[in-house]
Amino acid sequence: MKRGEKAVWGLAGLITLAALYAGVVVYKAPPKLMPTYQLESPQAARGELVYRKQSCSACHRIWNLGGHKGGVLDGIGSRRSVAWLDRYLSTDNPQEMLPSSRKEFYQMPSFAALPDDKRADLVAYLSSLKTRQDDTAQAPDEAASGEHS
Repeated sequence: MKRGEKAVWGLAGLITLAALYAGVVVYKAPPKLMPTYQLESPQAARGELVYRKQSCSACHRIWNLGGHKGGVLDGIGSRRSVAWLDRYLSTDNPQEMLPSSRKEFYQMPSFAALPDDKRADLVAYLSSLKTRQDDTAQAPDEAASGEHS
């Protein structure tokens, strides 16, 4: 083997070892707050359909699928209580409850006109979007974080 070939093979070996090491580190240390999505009830399953029919994914993301204009909904069920989500979606102006830093065109619309049963289904779906660490924990009524829902 020529000197240049040895250098190339040595570099390839180092890159392979680094990739293997990184793979082991990632495999052994998964993120602590993995989102989980277990549709806890038939109502939550109906809520997922409401989420789709209302085109919520045009602005919001779940599992990195959806738009970038609104907040990421991964773990929203751990950050917000059922009561808070219901109040937020049924208010005439959601920006009064959670001011948005987005331009007016991209602000959260009101779902006050949505029939109560459909809104309850949507709330059930959103509250089922929890982080693994908080699967059984009760979400606070008011979250102190500045995240947009």
